[in-house]
Amino acid sequence: MINSAAFQPPNAKKYELKFDHEDEVKGPLYKIILKDNKDKLYQAQDLKGVRSNVILLETKTFTQIPGLFIENENCKSNMVILYSHGNSTDLGRMFRTLQELSQALNVHVFAYEYRGYGPTKGKVGELELIFGIIAAYEYLTHRLGFMWNNIILYGRSIGSGPSIYLASHPDYPVSGVILHSPIASGFRIFDFGFKKTDKSDLFPNCDFIEHVKAHVFLMHGEADIDVTIDHGKLLAAKCRNPYNPWWVEDGDHNNIDYNFRKSYYLRIGKFLRYVRDFNIDKPIEELLEFYTVVPWRDQSNHIYFERIAKVEERYNKYNEKKKKKQLKNLEILTNSVCLTSSPSVESFFLESSEDSLIDRQIRNHSKEGVKDDSFRGPEIQAYVPRSLRSRMSSVIRSKSKLAEIEFSSNSVSSRVNELEDDEDLEMERRLSQMNLDKIPKNRRTSLSETDNTTREDECNMTPLRHMI
Repeated sequence: MINSAAFQPPNAKKYELKFDHEDEVKGPLYKIILKDNKDKLYQAQDLKGVRSNVILLETKTFTQIPGLFIENENCKSNMVILYSHGNSTDLGRMFRTLQELSQALNVHVFAYEYRGYGPTKGKVGELELIFGIIAAYEYLTHRLGFMWNNIILYGRSIGSGPSIYLASHPDYPVSGVILHSPIASGFRIFDFGFKKTDKSDLFPNCDFIEHVKAHVFLMHGEADIDVTIDHGKLLAAKCRNPYNPWWVEDGDHNNIDYNFRKSYYLRIGKFLRYVRDFNIDKPIEELLEFYTVVPWRDQSNHIYFERIAKVEERYNKYNEKKKKKQLKNLEILTNSVCLTSSPSVESFFLESSEDSLIDRQIRNHSKEGVKDDSFRGPEIQAYVPRSLRSRMSSVIRSKSKLAEIEFSSNSVSSRVNELEDDEDLEMERRLSQMNLDKIPKNRRTSLSETDNTTREDECNMTPLRHMI
């Protein structure tokens, strides 16, 4: 019952993916194709100074989900926001909102889709969100080379669940967490009077947040009737390193980032600089010791741990089986093929591996110039994940070395509620150019609608000439 009530994907699928090109580091890249109310297809356009691409993430549940990576050309801090969106929305509906977030704050943004949302197929559930954010985190750190201390989690409404879970996990350190209208737990949405969290409760954030050592910035509307402000205040009371929370007068579950847009961006910007300045001049070993949490699995009997352990066990068994088969194939090749003919050996080995179906589709797509417009990456389900190719390791290592950027040092204490400094003035200048006084219309106010709806004039779309 709780799953059916908590997860409400949009009724209409408002976006699709179209293959664009293959990048040496990022892998196959796609573009978001939006639909208007008449199901007319448009390609979403990037805002000034930002560039967006979609990649396909591979989770440990053997599911493929889209991940939207928005790169900001003016980002000097190399900071990236890992965004978990709310209910009854998807990456297509959030496209403009996420780009404006990147543009206003001069940071990179990475948002991942939930299984069962957007063009993806399958049954949605809390484990899909948890393994989705883990796949996004590992893509940022392993493939793109982002340092963990430059990753800021952003969880909105139901997205606070996977964000707090990841931040409380000892294997995935982060520097900061932004919680936008978060939930204390799934059961508490219906009855906030629970004193003790049930072991089967959906996203027990009020328990997990006690283990989070990253800096946490909470924002919640005082007029929120869908997820009352009691949820936000309970989480704030249990934070180890809370940043000044923002209790928004007249703010409801959906309007904080629209009716209060200037304050919204300014407060998030201050929090990002607070985290940045806290980390300045500290050795990475010292930061890791500060942010890494104590393992908590032995302290909780929540059903998550049992279910997650089963998924990881199945995934590890699959990997072991896959490695054995690859070694067997390689042994056969070395006995039957001359080792000097490396091109043919490599080609035969790739075609013989278990993940060759996906590789062949991507390679053929790239070679043929995407003649088949019907290809939709996220519709490929229950496939074998592709391992990182060895040729990528040198690129990743070199990119990792460049990930740590020096910042101008400012004292931490001088930044709270001071709008006179140069960085705030620069942000105000950018915000004034973004026409933030224009508030989108047709806002729905139910619990399921936590994000903006897609409108043709809002998304700045241009028609595609060669779509189906």
